[in-house]
Amino acid sequence: MKDITVKTDRLNIIPLEISELKIMYENEKDNEMKSAYKEMIINMEKHKGFEEWCSNWEIKLKSGVTIGGLCFKGKPDTKGSVEIGYGIDEDYRNHGYAAEAVRYISEWALKQKNVKCVCAQTNKENKISQKVLIGSGFIRDGYGDEDLLFKKTL
Repeated sequence: MKDITVKTDRLNIIPLEISELKIMYENEKDNEMKSAYKEMIINMEKHKGFEEWCSNWEIKLKSGVTIGGLCFKGKPDTKGSVEIGYGIDEDYRNHGYAAEAVRYISEWALKQKNVKCVCAQTNKENKISQKVLIGSGFIRDGYGDEDLLFKKTL
């Protein structure tokens, strides 16, 4: 995989290699996350050369402490759209880290070849995630297959 680090004022956002993701999968206790990691591994193996679009990206403080993660849910589709998902560990919430990570990763994505739109979905009860997306330049655009759909374009 390409050597990529998205740097912000306070964070480094780095995609995991498949070997690192396999370790996370083996150690994960939550069935939903374990399933997500398995899907990422399958997609990384299937889409050689596009692994960054299928991997989990660690969100790290500049000190090196991992405080959360985000992912693209696959390589850009034929319309140039990619979808992201993200989460910050509970001890690090309410410090603006999610908004900072989402803003910078979406800006990075929009600079990549064949990417014209970054999407994210959240449920209508998750007001904090909606605030993160709107604060990161996303605009509400109806509904996706999971719930509220937000988009950020060039």
